[in-house]
Amino acid sequence: VSFISNLIFAFIPSQTVENSLAQITKREERFGFCEQMKKMFTALTDRRMIQMAPVFCFVSSSTCFWIYVYPTTLTFTKSLSTHVYLPAYYAI
Repeated sequence: VSFISNLIFAFIPSQTVENSLAQITKREERFGFCEQMKKMFTALTDRRMIQMAPVFCFVSSSTCFWIYVYPTTLTFTKSLSTHVYLPAYYAI
């Protein structure tokens, strides 16, 4: 699954974002802290970021479940309670 996602990521066309902080190379073109915070706020309130917010919430909640909640429930069952390292094995 991770190979497929890396393959998809490799073929995504790159888009340049206007006024990107990553493209600034000269020291005199750099922005101050307040300007960077303003740019970050405008990026977070962009229409595309707001549209993706439900996806971010779903991915983070499902990740929390499969990484933290589910392995912990394995140790609380009577038949698996003797396996102390079971959540670590599950994570690996």
